Amino acid sequence: MSVGSRLRHRVHRALGSGSVRELGYKQYSEVRFWKGELRRYIEWYEGKVADVYGVPAPRPDLKEQQYGDLTRNAVATWLRTCDSRYPEHLRVDPDAFSGMRILDIGCGPVPFALGFKSCEVYALDQLLPAYREIGFPIDIYPPRLTWLVGRAEEIPAPAYSFDAIVSVNAIDHVDDLPAVAREITRVLKPGGTIRIEAHYHDPTVVEPWKLDDAVMMRYFGHLQVRKLHERLVSWPGRARDERLVVWGNDEG
Repeated sequence: MSVGSRLRHRVHRALGSGSVRELGYKQYSEVRFWKGELRRYIEWYEGKVADVYGVPAPRPDLKEQQYGDLTRNAVATWLRTCDSRYPEHLRVDPDAFSGMRILDIGCGPVPFALGFKSCEVYALDQLLPAYREIGFPIDIYPPRLTWLVGRAEEIPAPAYSFDAIVSVNAIDHVDDLPAVAREITRVLKPGGTIRIEAHYHDPTVVEPWKLDDAVMMRYFGHLQVRKLHERLVSWPGRARDERLVVWGNDEG
């Protein structure tokens, strides 16, 4: 059985397990956030709100209609409308990973990594069963997407499985950053590409890691990463501006 076949086999067993009721507070908070996001996507699709995060509500001719289900159509429309999100956040061309097998760490319930074209996408998140339970459609995506249910500290994949690893605003959410760095090193092919958007902020319950340049170099410097871009961002309810910083080991 090939590496790809083994990875795909694992997800079909794992997605059916788990329950929101069994989650700890940190994980429950993540799921609660995404439940609110799902409600926003549906209201956006229906035109009940003018925009979500600055993305205007879709015109009727731009709405997905093929699924016969409001939630599925809404999420599919949101993903298609925002398919440039990962390339833009990571400052990389949508075709940069063409022909490769890539891993998205901390994907959440919407596979934005599908914005990278002509590649196999493996999307890792330990909360995928809970996302399915609260209503996110998991099974509507093309076969080049494979969900992986698991923690970034214990990536359910053999060594050297991936040509590239990406992560967008998720590394600060992990429980054990040194373990995540070791796992990334283990599953990335020698000479493989890494692109991480790191959120620099004071720790919270859901985002316990206080990241900065020194921390990123301490754990990922051996992969020859360097800082490629940074920008200030403002978050509702936060006392001050924070930074989103892109790190990578390619040319940028």
